[in-house]
Amino acid sequence: MNTLQPTIGPIVPVAIAFIVVFAAAVMDYQKFRIPNFLTFSTMIFGLVWHTFSPNGQGLGETAGGIAIGFLSLSPFFAVGGMGAGDVKLMMAIGSLLGVPLTFSIFLASSITCGLYSVYIIVARSRFFFTLDRFRLMFYRAVLIGHHLISDDQYISESNKTSSNSPDLIPFGVMVAIGMIVVFCYGIWPSIV
Repeated sequence: MNTLQPTIGPIVPVAIAFIVVFAAAVMDYQKFRIPNFLTFSTMIFGLVWHTFSPNGQGLGETAGGIAIGFLSLSPFFAVGGMGAGDVKLMMAIGSLLGVPLTFSIFLASSITCGLYSVYIIVARSRFFFTLDRFRLMFYRAVLIGHHLISDDQYISESNKTSSNSPDLIPFGVMVAIGMIVVFCYGIWPSIV
């Protein structure tokens, strides 16, 4: 067997991951929402595929990928930096691609998001607004979640920006870009 030619095993979860990520990117860009049916059905498929397919990575690697997806973004969700759909999308990627690829995509997506954030801050002169948002997230982090901070204060601060604000970043789009970077530039461990 030619070692340079991939088998169908690794291609199926990768192809599905690309389809799901690009569908999520479109929905996140348009509505700033990633639907549960997309993320949960993908996680179930990843678990079933890798558990029962002869080419699958196994239940342990899939569960590890889901855990990496959850652990990588849940701190940002906890302090109000992103939505739950973004966390579930990264978990869905983890169920399909396993630990190393999920972590690589997380890093590439985070770098992409950081660069885009700097662009928004500079291009729209939003430096002081951004400092206020960081202050709010810092307070939430220090007080260990939104249960200990006054919800009225948080809601009034967060409502200054509507859900369709150009200052919000659709992280699903950043994940799609990060995934392209990881696969095009070979920033991943061998999957075949």
